[in-house]
Amino acid sequence: MDKIKIYIKDPDGVSNAIKDAIEGELDKQQIYDEEERRCLSDIRKERLSEKLSKWIDCGENLTIEFDLEAATAKVLLRNEH
Repeated sequence: MDKIKIYIKDPDGVSNAIKDAIEGELDKQQIYDEEERRCLSDIRKERLSEKLSKWIDCGENLTIEFDLEAATAKVLLRNEH
């Protein structure tokens, strides 16, 4: 077996990871006002979720393909499952 695909279904995991990434970027930009952070976070989450939908199905499902021979991994596009 040279390749293996792992299907991950985790509604909270994907959503939380996106939120954490956005929060980290807001911290780097030193945006500390709570209302401004909430507004920016909401907008960025929507935009980022839309861009990530190439790989993440229904906001919670993704498939990772591991090539054991090449020692690589990639997240498959939704239509590659």
